[in-house]
Amino acid sequence: MKIKPIILVALFFGATFFSAAQDITDALRYSQEDLTGTARFTAMSGAFGALGGDLSALKVNPAGSAVFLQDAAAISFRTSFTDQSAGYLGNESTDNRTDFNLSQLGAVFIFDNYNQNNDIKFVAGITIDQTASLDNEYAIFGTSANSIDQYFIDSATGFTVDDIASNGQSTTNAYLEIGDIPELGFPAQQAFLGYEGFIINPFDPDDLNETNYVSALGTESNREFDQEYRIDARGNMGKFSGNLAFEFSDTYYLGFNFNGHFLNYDQRTTYLEQNSNPGAETNYVEFINRLDVDGSGFSVQVGGIAKIGNSLRAGLAYESPTWWILTESFSQRLITATDDAANPDVIDLNPNVVTIFPAYQIRTPGKTTGSLAYVFGQKGLLSIDYSYKNYANARLNSDVYNDQFESPNIYGEENREIENTLQAVSAIRIGAEYRIDQWSLRGGTRYEQSPFKDEDAGSDLYGFSGGLGYTYKNFHFDGSYDFSAQDQNERLFQTGLATQANIDRNQHAITLTVGFDF
Repeated sequence: MKIKPIILVALFFGATFFSAAQDITDALRYSQEDLTGTARFTAMSGAFGALGGDLSALKVNPAGSAVFLQDAAAISFRTSFTDQSAGYLGNESTDNRTDFNLSQLGAVFIFDNYNQNNDIKFVAGITIDQTASLDNEYAIFGTSANSIDQYFIDSATGFTVDDIASNGQSTTNAYLEIGDIPELGFPAQQAFLGYEGFIINPFDPDDLNETNYVSALGTESNREFDQEYRIDARGNMGKFSGNLAFEFSDTYYLGFNFNGHFLNYDQRTTYLEQNSNPGAETNYVEFINRLDVDGSGFSVQVGGIAKIGNSLRAGLAYESPTWWILTESFSQRLITATDDAANPDVIDLNPNVVTIFPAYQIRTPGKTTGSLAYVFGQKGLLSIDYSYKNYANARLNSDVYNDQFESPNIYGEENREIENTLQAVSAIRIGAEYRIDQWSLRGGTRYEQSPFKDEDAGSDLYGFSGGLGYTYKNFHFDGSYDFSAQDQNERLFQTGLATQANIDRNQHAITLTVGFDF
């Protein structure tokens, strides 16, 4: 008979429990967006801040909808191909992934001559966008002198043996009881797994009040561990946008966006470790963690475009921070074993518990974009966008109401880490278009600084793009290809096992758009 998991709702059981699953990784993950949208937009690397006249231009500068001459609608589809290599302890593995998504769907509606002087045009628009794919999958392996034992030692230090021992209870009951105690919480649950799984031992095994721990995976200085780590994550970020924009005297444009954001994210990690160290009580470790996240958020944008003479356009736009409210559920399992033929033993610590954390907030950084474009009559155009975004301003916050409690902000340490680790970044996007009768040739390039202060933590992003468009009566058909490359070092665990994997990602994407004026 299949046993259903027990659901633990963590209302407010202390800072250590509450903040266990939220850290700088979450703040960064939900602050970044991919290059998505219409094929015209992506073909020009998104350099549309001073141009408008494209549904995806509204994502950069909401005044862009007022540039439309007719009511218009479009639908775009994106297929991305990710080539990813993961380097770990001198070994390298590769992964290839293909994703197909609805990139954008939207429409704009024009209301001409809305005042007595007939010099104001009012435009309303609505779009739904996929802003980022959260899919991630790789496997790494290697041999190291470091072990996951340090993760469990760090978690256990400061707790007594009596705090983290099962004391004759089942795995489920002990895990639940430890999580229910405000002074213990999530770190003590990790210590419980490590202690009951014979990964760590108390420094003095006869003292139930001992608070220091040592490894049970061998104590020799020349220890070796064969390690494998797999991550399989699936998810998307998107937003609904309502747009209002005005054109004044065919010269100035002003617009506003009101954005409702949504996300879902499902991550499963599996860590495997084996050793043949002398004196090791345990020779095999399998540690499985599952995280599910759902969230919604809100942001606003304001922007303006001005014509300077017949050919030059200038744009300025500001996107506010996104205020996310997220909920997470978390579960884990630990399996350990010894390869001692005379005394074989397998320990399966499966709490069968899904912990639902209280809702918490993430405030992503805002972004300012300045743009210039030069229009060569009916023949073509050249556009450049510069944007500034300070990732160090991202914040975690628990100040949301849950049924019975208003939780204080307990993320001081995490927010200090964000300030110390992340930085302000500049991004440049350049795009061009040339028209030949009904055909349009497009190209672009983009560059974005790494959000990390430490250059070794991650590289800058580079990309280029190109595309083709064809107009037939009131319809237009567009296609684009874009490429981007970036690498980043990712920690297997936030504490303890500090070894990092270097992830080198190259992404290729093809976008197809069908649009029409009506």
